[in-house]
Amino acid sequence: MRKFAKTVSAAVAAAALVLSSLAAPSAVRAEEEEKTVTLGVSTLWETFNFMATTSTPTHVVIEEIFDKLLIGNNDGSYSPRLADSWEIDGTKVTFHLNEDATWHDGVPVTAEDVVYTFQVKTNKEAGWLAGTSPYVEGTDDTGYELSEDSIAVTAVDDHTVEMTLKTERDPDLVLTSLNSFILPAHLLADIPDTELADADFWDAPIGSGPFKFDSQIDGERVEYTANEDYYLGAPDFDRLVIRFMDASTLAAGLLNGEVDITSDISLSDLDIIQESDAITLESVTSNQFQTLVINLEDEAFTTKVREAIDAAINKQLLVDQLLKGYGEPAITVLPSTHPYYNEEITEQTYDPEYARQLLEEEGWDFDRVLNLTVPKGNQARERSAILIQQNLAAVGIQTEIVTYDFATALQNMRDNKYDLLLMGAAGTYDPAGAGAVDYFSHTTDPKFKELGDAGKAGLSFEERKPIYDEYQLYFVQEHPLVMLYFSDRLVAYNNRISNLPISTVDYWNNKLSWTWKVEE
Repeated sequence: MRKFAKTVSAAVAAAALVLSSLAAPSAVRAEEEEKTVTLGVSTLWETFNFMATTSTPTHVVIEEIFDKLLIGNNDGSYSPRLADSWEIDGTKVTFHLNEDATWHDGVPVTAEDVVYTFQVKTNKEAGWLAGTSPYVEGTDDTGYELSEDSIAVTAVDDHTVEMTLKTERDPDLVLTSLNSFILPAHLLADIPDTELADADFWDAPIGSGPFKFDSQIDGERVEYTANEDYYLGAPDFDRLVIRFMDASTLAAGLLNGEVDITSDISLSDLDIIQESDAITLESVTSNQFQTLVINLEDEAFTTKVREAIDAAINKQLLVDQLLKGYGEPAITVLPSTHPYYNEEITEQTYDPEYARQLLEEEGWDFDRVLNLTVPKGNQARERSAILIQQNLAAVGIQTEIVTYDFATALQNMRDNKYDLLLMGAAGTYDPAGAGAVDYFSHTTDPKFKELGDAGKAGLSFEERKPIYDEYQLYFVQEHPLVMLYFSDRLVAYNNRISNLPISTVDYWNNKLSWTWKVEE
């Protein structure tokens, strides 16, 4: 059992919950008087347990309940969350926590919560999926603790956390790697790490975020109530509903008032949305990408075959027909707007004749039928499967489209149960995570790791840029993934909502929902 400088017993936590409920206004507004905002999504979330998911759409529901230490913006900068401020001095990283932050049960958020979170995160047996902390002293090269609680994360006082790095690193990389949702130690520390994933806590989670969990209807919706004591300011509305809907119905939902905001609008409905005086549509470039994952465990998918698949797909057609031009074809793991993009890589790869030639040279089995796995929820991605199937058929690769819910498709990818699989991600500002080559492709090619490690070791943009230029060149040579396109972020919302900072924040994980202004 972990020991903390200060502990909060279950009894104290329960008492705090009672006190917080007594302190609440005695008169509860009738449901019809509540100011409610409904966020429409077309991909169903997996879980509230952020330890057990790598799904970006799932973070849409998690980020309203839980806070990270800080949060990333579109320009690569970071804004405060639980950490008011931070300093990086050589190998020492110091976070100063907001002294007003509390958990939804009224217990203060302290440095011990951060220490506990990183101890769990680096315990391999806990099964935290979303990444480890490989740069912190006391962990091995994969980011797991060398021994129990060996990670060099300590509580200096109730609101100050110190972390020691193994070596000096680029501050952008450090902040990206240390940015995790934080667990409430007073509610979870008595549960063995190996049992956390199945804890009852996740059925009705208690976080420190702008909204409190209220209820959920599986496969349909989750509802939150405003956290009136949120340390960054109380939301301007009473209830947030995140509702799962088919993408084809979201436009109608926006127009009839069932939905107030969505980033999953079907592109075929853009015209009708743009014609509405009641709806605002905003677009911003993003690092969000779609990729075709190839099962590298299958020896038939040689480098030349992967190159052939890449050359067979008309990516510009995908952007034009599916995105209506709101995006760009992907050549490498970074979009052309990214500061680390290698501008020497400008050649478009669409060449079906060349693709057929490569397949013949490799002795491809033209009688083989590949499974093309497609997750449900993203309409553009679902429609892209048809065009990709046609492109591949034109060069002699036969495919059968197999559709799964997103969670199943993601698990199949993790388990290598596919031939070809369509997947997307929000992308990252720091190039160390861009493209998620290792994660998606499961590549064992040592050069990707060598270049990746070298890039992570650089202490500045000037040191890291040439390494990531080489990384991208090697990527287009080896094709461990077929990057398809980078899509702009389109957000449509009812004009009753204002003060949405869509152009400056990462919409997937940083909506600043408590700052929205909402009319009755």
